[in-house]
Amino acid sequence: METTSNKRKPYNTMLTVEKSREIKYPDNVRWGKGSDPETTATLTFKDLKNIFNLDIEYSFTTSQGKITYQKEGLPIGGMISSFYANTICAFHEYNFLSKLTHSSTRICGIRQMDDLLVWIATKKNHKNSMIQAQKIKKKILKRNGVYFGGLELEEEKVKKVWQEGQKYFIHEFAGTEITIRAQDPIMSCTTLNKNKTSILKHKTQTIVRYPPWTSYTTKQSKRGVIIGTLYRTEQQNTSTDLAANSILENYREYRAIGYSKQFYIGTLRRFMKNNKDNEKLTLIATAGILLINAQHKH
Repeated sequence: METTSNKRKPYNTMLTVEKSREIKYPDNVRWGKGSDPETTATLTFKDLKNIFNLDIEYSFTTSQGKITYQKEGLPIGGMISSFYANTICAFHEYNFLSKLTHSSTRICGIRQMDDLLVWIATKKNHKNSMIQAQKIKKKILKRNGVYFGGLELEEEKVKKVWQEGQKYFIHEFAGTEITIRAQDPIMSCTTLNKNKTSILKHKTQTIVRYPPWTSYTTKQSKRGVIIGTLYRTEQQNTSTDLAANSILENYREYRAIGYSKQFYIGTLRRFMKNNKDNEKLTLIATAGILLINAQHKH
């Protein structure tokens, strides 16, 4: 595929996609992880850079019916801006880890756009190992240590709690709460609800997340938001019990903004009826309904 323009000089990079004869271009061309070498191609950072340059060279914006050429900056909106952000961050991370060589195996990280959570492994009760981990941490937090171009990392405090004689570290990350037991580290993940305290104490949303029952939003849309939360709950929890507790918290929030128990549970049951094959979500929804009913009995 070669692009040309009658206003600007032709872009001199040729981009091709190798496909099997059975698949028609461009209907089945998409980003993703492929396993069949005949129908998928691996792109390097250099390949992606060429694609980005192509986007930037021919970037146009439609506003109020007018098409305007974007002379500077990157296209914003839709999926493409998030794709830029993820790729650029991944590129910087790859370069950083490559420089660390063998020390990179001690790092475990999760990034959601520009929100980063990193763990550095150490040997138990080993002073030198801890010193080395602190040096790696300094490199990560150093200005231009990992990311360039204005993106800087700021360290956030980690919550420490004691339960039944055990020490736990709690990280709030990208809509989730990740808990790690200090001794013989065991990790669990559950949905982070920033309205939990305000809902329990004052029956109000500190952060408005869902449309109130009195809003003009249709019932179908309100059901859709509840079901969307169910899908997110399944992804953010490491066990059915944690997911069911998240459903209960979600239900309390909906009750605080005017939704009835009948509507909320009815929505979950309607979903279960229409998606009998989805065993995992059905199990979570069933467990959540049991917790909701148990709460009303008490």
